[in-house]
Amino acid sequence: MPFYQSVSFRLSCVAGLAISVFLAIAGYFLLNQADDALTEVEDELLASRASSAATTARVYSAQLIKTIEAISALFGESFVGRFEIEDGQGVQVGSQTVPQLLIGGEPIAGNYSQVDSFAEATGGNATIFVRSGNDFIRVVTSVKQQNGSRAVGTSLSKDSPAYQLNLNGKPFNGTVTLFGKKFITNYTPIMDSRGGVIGIRYVGVEFTESLASLLEGLSARPVGKAGFIFILDSSKNEPGNIVSHPKLEGNALVDAGFVKELLASDSGEIEFTWPDARDEVWNAQYVAIPELDWVLAAAIPHEELQAPVQALKKIFAIAAVVVVLVTGLILMLVSRRLVRQPLAAAISQLEAIAAGDYTRTIEVSRNDELGLLEQAMRDMQRQVREVIGEIGSSSQELAVASRQLTSLSLGIAKGSKDQRDAATSMASTIEELTTNIEQLSQSAAEAQNLSEVSQEASRQGVTVIRKADQEMQRIAETVQRASSNVEALSKLSDQVGTTIQVIENIAEQTNLLALNAAIESARAGEAGRGFAVVADEVRGLAARTTQSAKQITDMIKKMREGTRSAVKVMNDNVSDVQQVAELAQRAGSSIEGIQAGAIRVFEVFSDISERLNEQSKANEYVAEHVVDIGDKADSNDQAVQNAVQAANELEAMAEKLQRVIKRFRVA
Repeated sequence: MPFYQSVSFRLSCVAGLAISVFLAIAGYFLLNQADDALTEVEDELLASRASSAATTARVYSAQLIKTIEAISALFGESFVGRFEIEDGQGVQVGSQTVPQLLIGGEPIAGNYSQVDSFAEATGGNATIFVRSGNDFIRVVTSVKQQNGSRAVGTSLSKDSPAYQLNLNGKPFNGTVTLFGKKFITNYTPIMDSRGGVIGIRYVGVEFTESLASLLEGLSARPVGKAGFIFILDSSKNEPGNIVSHPKLEGNALVDAGFVKELLASDSGEIEFTWPDARDEVWNAQYVAIPELDWVLAAAIPHEELQAPVQALKKIFAIAAVVVVLVTGLILMLVSRRLVRQPLAAAISQLEAIAAGDYTRTIEVSRNDELGLLEQAMRDMQRQVREVIGEIGSSSQELAVASRQLTSLSLGIAKGSKDQRDAATSMASTIEELTTNIEQLSQSAAEAQNLSEVSQEASRQGVTVIRKADQEMQRIAETVQRASSNVEALSKLSDQVGTTIQVIENIAEQTNLLALNAAIESARAGEAGRGFAVVADEVRGLAARTTQSAKQITDMIKKMREGTRSAVKVMNDNVSDVQQVAELAQRAGSSIEGIQAGAIRVFEVFSDISERLNEQSKANEYVAEHVVDIGDKADSNDQAVQNAVQAANELEAMAEKLQRVIKRFRVA
């Protein structure tokens, strides 16, 4: 027996399968837990990267604010004295008249020394606003407009975040972009002696280079292997613009769904795809930095996040395969000793029994399930040995009884055979008579069908001939009407020809008159020149009329010839159609006669077919009873034959059983 069919191999396979299922279930839960743990670790790593970068950005922002506040204070100290508004006095600044702002008792409007010195020293810009109602108007500034003039007389936008704070007496620090450069700004309210806001002191310093250094440092921070830190602009002016990114810096992603989510909250986690790589999923932790109008995010490919889990899955799969193989090998070795060898001994004893040897006594050598199997085999051997002895005695008695049954059955079979032969002879005679009647009936039916078909065909022929006759009469009438119309057309063309002849005569006379008029005008000299021109035109018109009349005459001649030919052909067709109509009427009369004869033939064959059917039914009744007699004789004969065959088979089985019993050794 092949090894793969052995019980030990199957037990090993079942055990291996059970272990595999256990390992698969355990691995599923373990890997899920590992996946959750690794995902949590990676999320914490991303969060720490984002938080660290955000802290750096906030420190940078705080340092910028401290710097701009210090610079603003220095700018304020450059003004000697106290700011105040001169009562009842106004000054024209640009296109507006604003209150006169004094510093140390001197008007500040038009004095650009401090703002220009500040701009030259810092590379930034400075402005002094004066309050006019609820507006703040620039009275001195280093900021210049596109045309090169200073931006004095312009007001601070009320939408500016600095407007309301300064109106309430509070300073504002923030960033702005001017001409593609980043500036950190400070708006400090100017207070009078009563604590009221009378203006604003503004300074702005460019920090583009330091910002570039910061962004470069943040971009250089590692986030896994392929991850990076990117920054989005969250300001109202340019929301969604990328401030820092390895590839997409400067692009606007405001329409991307994940960007809207980033701008909508202060911090969180997001899973997204970049517009330039839609199939690659990324994970990111993000933090909002309102001080710089930023949203800073640490991003890493999802595939990289899952890489440790995938590696762990591969290691676990390899370990599981090794465990299953080793366990299966151990189980096969153990089962070979505990199961296969005892089973081999039991199989050897069963093979001896299968060969007919019941003389060997089966020994019980074990106390386990295999020992119970040996005991059951020994009991089976004893009982089978007793049964074989009893079967041997009974088979001899069965052989004698079967021989007696065979002799009795042969006698009965002879009587049944004689009865069957007589019934068969009578049935053959009746069957032959019935066959002849059926053939005659079929012939009569076929003749009846043919006469019926002929009757139907003649009926249809009469109908068709009548319709054809009607159509021929209608065609003849139509052709006659067409011939009359064509003759009338010919007469009309003759009348038109006569009219055209009159037109030709008139044209010839007109031509002669025009010629005479031309001669007379020539005699008249200069006075008749105009009349000569008219005469030439009339003569030309008469010539064209004559030519057209000749063309019409030629066409009418051709029409007359065509109509005469058409009339002749139509008259010939009328004669032919009338002849065809007469022939159709004759054919209809002949077919009606054929139809009457076909009806008579159908009636005669119907009567013959009916009488033959009655005779056939009578013969079938007689034949049915004769067949019953033959069938009963056949049944008796078949029963006797079956009895004889059964007796013979029983005798053969008894002899075969005796031979089989002799194969077994029981003593």
